[in-house]
Amino acid sequence: MSIRLVSLVSVASLGLALVAACSSSSDTPAGTSGTSGTSGQPATGTTLRGAITGGAESGVLDLNVPGASATTTKTLTPLADPASNAVTGAITLTGSGGKSITLTGTYDAVSGNFTVMGGGYTLTGNLKDGVATGTYTGPKGAGQFTANATSAGAVTVYCGTYKAKDDTGNWNVACTAGGACSGSYYSPAKMGGGTLRGTLTGSMLTLNDGKGGTPANGTLAGTSVTGTCGTDGTCTFTGSVAACTM
Repeated sequence: MSIRLVSLVSVASLGLALVAACSSSSDTPAGTSGTSGTSGQPATGTTLRGAITGGAESGVLDLNVPGASATTTKTLTPLADPASNAVTGAITLTGSGGKSITLTGTYDAVSGNFTVMGGGYTLTGNLKDGVATGTYTGPKGAGQFTANATSAGAVTVYCGTYKAKDDTGNWNVACTAGGACSGSYYSPAKMGGGTLRGTLTGSMLTLNDGKGGTPANGTLAGTSVTGTCGTDGTCTFTGSVAACTM
């Protein structure tokens, strides 16, 4: 496909800057939790919400790191009780009727690296600057994930797909009420994917792969988002909060 997001996949020219959709505080339900795609401010530790994105599945991801700060890995403080360096979470797959898969694991308080497992899934990632990113394997194959700390306010997840001239796939994005967004995409044909970072300003979304590629741009309308992920208009994406629970 002719998308210019170089990072967009290590997969040769997936180039798809799979743009993830995000929401502003005015368009986001206030701090609720569950399968609606929105989560509020945590009481303790670091709570994150985002999504997993695979070739044959998508789902909302919730993580809780009791002893971690959401700012940077250097502020993660080792706890006296090693058992407190635990990570818990859940995956709520789209089309599952709200049924969650429980995750448990541990994190390294110095590096911010963590691994959680459950229900046949293994997620390995890193928590830094309020964003968890990584890869996973599961019953339906491999994929990518990102999640944003809720300390900046409610996090809304948009689930969707992209379509390019020579490729189609899944993409999902999470945005905080403050406008910080992160997302992931996966191409079944290319058997690979990647993560994206960006911002939501008003109703305008901009995402990039962090490697100098052409940004993907979208427009948020209510709880849905649409946009383009290439300069020639041949790559488009669409997503919504509702799609996370369908």
